[in-house]
Amino acid sequence: MLTRSLWLAIALAALGVWASLVPQVTYTTVSSGEPADDVLIAWPGWGVQQDLGPVRGIVGRFQIWVSAEPDGDDVTVRASLVDAATREVLRQTFIEATPSYIPVPRTLTFPSYAVPEGQRLLLQLQVQLPEQYYVIYRLAASQHGIANAMVNGVPDSSDGPLVVAHVETGSGLRAALVGEPAARSRLALSVLLSVLVTLSHPRVLAAFRRLGMAAWHGIQRPVRRLRRLEGPGADSGTGDTPTLVGRVLATPWYPWPAAAIPILHFLTSNPVHFAPIEAVLPLAVALAVVTGGVVSLRLLLKDWHRPAAATAGVTVVAFAYGHIARALDGILDERALFAGAVVLAAGAVVMAIRAGLLAARGTQLLNLTAAVLLVFPVASLAGGIAAAIARPSASESESAEDLAARLLPSGLPTVSGDRPDIYYLILDSYTRDAGLGEFDNTGFLRELERRGFYVASEAVSNYRHSVPSIPSILNMSYADEIKRLLPERGNDLVSLTESHALGAILKNLGYTYVHLESGFRYTSDSPLADVIVTFSPAGVRATDRSGGFVASEGAPSQSVVSIRFIGSLINTTILKPIVGNRFLLGDSTPYSFWSSLRTLEMFEFLTNPIDVDGPKFVFAHINKPHGPATFD
Repeated sequence: MLTRSLWLAIALAALGVWASLVPQVTYTTVSSGEPADDVLIAWPGWGVQQDLGPVRGIVGRFQIWVSAEPDGDDVTVRASLVDAATREVLRQTFIEATPSYIPVPRTLTFPSYAVPEGQRLLLQLQVQLPEQYYVIYRLAASQHGIANAMVNGVPDSSDGPLVVAHVETGSGLRAALVGEPAARSRLALSVLLSVLVTLSHPRVLAAFRRLGMAAWHGIQRPVRRLRRLEGPGADSGTGDTPTLVGRVLATPWYPWPAAAIPILHFLTSNPVHFAPIEAVLPLAVALAVVTGGVVSLRLLLKDWHRPAAATAGVTVVAFAYGHIARALDGILDERALFAGAVVLAAGAVVMAIRAGLLAARGTQLLNLTAAVLLVFPVASLAGGIAAAIARPSASESESAEDLAARLLPSGLPTVSGDRPDIYYLILDSYTRDAGLGEFDNTGFLRELERRGFYVASEAVSNYRHSVPSIPSILNMSYADEIKRLLPERGNDLVSLTESHALGAILKNLGYTYVHLESGFRYTSDSPLADVIVTFSPAGVRATDRSGGFVASEGAPSQSVVSIRFIGSLINTTILKPIVGNRFLLGDSTPYSFWSSLRTLEMFEFLTNPIDVDGPKFVFAHINKPHGPATFD
């Protein structure tokens, strides 16, 4: 028993070290060297270039050490990747250099660029407002094969190059293979422990003993003693089937609710962002994985209780990981946390396999616990589905026109002359000037007034949150008034937001309704809209519903699978450190509501003319500056 316990401890340790190589880490692939004491001061008007040396493959992110004039303000630095031979600018980005006497590391994130064979790159850094402040860059010690920094195209007489490092994000194993020191040390340790696991396994030791017996007959006695340590395997632990509670509670079905409960709870906790249909695929996958785990272990262990307990243990650890990580709030490095979770899951499997009788006796309690926990999300979900089924069968357009008629019982006003275009832009969580704290917004407000806008300096919102506020504004009434005018729809805030009286009135006045998809469930679509504009990695697509407008920079198509729900769910599970914080969207998948790229594309679309016949009503709910913060 001592030999087996020692082998198990080493095996779990090896598993933990291997698991620490799975989470994604940021590591350096090419560097000009460690920061030295020397600095390069780029005075106003100076452009600094640095030969990047042997950078190959796909490049995107670089780290530099930079600060602004200590007694000045933040300085915007434009960074460009330049072909050293042709001086063509290949990629460009911007960073803010903060005032400091000591340059600090900052990350430059360029759009990905595949470096052709033989191409040499320069990193060019230029202050955006050169007439104001200088910038300080940290230098590295001289490196063989890496040229010193250049100022305005002329080699600098300083002692070395700028400190520049090309960084990538990938698994710790990939970082170890590239040469990242910490990851390489963990890889070496994991290989060493794996060798020890192999050599210390009882059967391997027994084989060595048999070889020893053939060579030295004088050690027969200790060999027999060690063989007795290998004894028979653990009892299968199936136990007797409980008779009082019945066959249902005696059957270990709790692993399936254990997999379904976290997904359903996540869905019911975010009803504003996700629809129930979005959980179908991840729920089916989770149940299939649990089924595969239980059945596979059943074939090996010859009973149902131990496989069920082992699978349930792993499932709980997998779904609890993200919540534990959030509770610890960065106290533990993710690599250590992931390794600990893997070891915990493996330990749960070992305990479940060894404690066969205990697993059988605990089946009733675990089944009851799972059933009780499943009741809450199922009841919440059933209530939402029942409310959706209870919606009136009339079309949304007819309901909106009905509400508009009740709001304007005397009919639509007479419109004479030109009708102006109407843009309704919601910048979520952007308050009036008095509510912005230390942020100085007066320049923007004065410019609006100069252009003829009226700024309501004492305005307050009708409600504190978007969900009641937006439908109230779009239907030009408070929620209780809407309930009085349209009792059958008054509580259906999703329907009131998607199909609103304002849209129906303006369409009757001859307006073309252009709706920008927001990524937020309440404002992502409107059945009243003539044009729906979608934003995704493939580009901006305007879908024409009226036949008078065509504009597209890509051809994304809506997918039945909700990548946004799957990505958000993954961030609460043990898959998060494997996939990384960025769940990759397909080209046809619209950006999430919080995505900075969505915000930029929406502003870009609104900047350009929208070519439609006649007056237009443009609705755009932009979920910024609402959290999470994705801009600096």
